Amino acid sequence: MLNVNVLENYDSIDVNTYRCKIPPIQLLNFEVAPVLDLQVSPASECCTVELLSCKFEGSEIVESQNKYFSATMKNLITWDKTGSESFLDVDVKLNIALEIYNQPFKLLPVSTVEAPGNIVLQALLDRFVPLLLQQLLQDYDAWVTQQQRFLP
Repeated sequence: MLNVNVLENYDSIDVNTYRCKIPPIQLLNFEVAPVLDLQVSPASECCTVELLSCKFEGSEIVESQNKYFSATMKNLITWDKTGSESFLDVDVKLNIALEIYNQPFKLLPVSTVEAPGNIVLQALLDRFVPLLLQQLLQDYDAWVTQQQRFLP
């Protein structure tokens, strides 16, 4: 359920928990490499991917933002069959909070900082969600093909 093709690397923390490092992203003059701890909970007709933690690696100033940042994410993936058509349904809930604490950002109206932040986050989602869905469809198609081999 993890699209390892878009990750720089990942390590298994335990049976269903993984530490995933996303390739570095350039933001303004900073390089940021998000590190996510994800728990994958598969079931017979669905799978939940939950964000346990998110931290940033990079320069000292980037890493100092970790104490002012929090994120939650729950991704529910279900699969079903209607007639002869199989389908996936993906529902992602993502919440992000970032405290603005340093100059010059603290002097600006929140909307001045919030708007570019939303654009950056939307760009990240636009980049990674299609890759995740593409990988899910490929994996699901391979699974369906494998299941059909066992049918009489």
